[in-house]
Amino acid sequence: MFGTGGAWSWGIGLIAFALGVGAGFLLGAVSLRRARREAAERELEALRARFDAYRGRVDESFRRTSELFEGMTRQYREVYEHLAESAEALCSPDAARAAVELPEVRRLGPDAAVRTPPAGEGVPADAAPVDGEDSSSVGDIPAPVPSAQTPRPDAAGRPGA
Repeated sequence: MFGTGGAWSWGIGLIAFALGVGAGFLLGAVSLRRARREAAERELEALRARFDAYRGRVDESFRRTSELFEGMTRQYREVYEHLAESAEALCSPDAARAAVELPEVRRLGPDAAVRTPPAGEGVPADAAPVDGEDSSSVGDIPAPVPSAQTPRPDAAGRPGA
């Protein structure tokens, strides 16, 4: 019915059609993959921008919190100094001593370990001594002398035998 020339034409046409469908499928898959990658990259950039903005807000919050604590500490110190000065001027020596005593010593007792405050902070140099102490400042207390039972640290700072 078609002859030999028609069969070749149909065969070549079907092969061309199949190649066209395959090429179209491959091009579509490649372009879809590229579109997905570009969308993922855009989403990643948006997430990075949001993260950077969030990090900036966190940084600002911590900076502001630090400023507020500095102000609160300064105000607390001023109130403490005012109370200590008023106690010294207006109260009996025993009441004044109790008023200016460090809170750690009041709660934990006179044997409690008290940290040495940085220069310019802490108990005023002319504050009344606590019962049983001399008039030296907290910073003048000597370090404990190691006994024969106390292991001495080696060169690396580890306790030795």
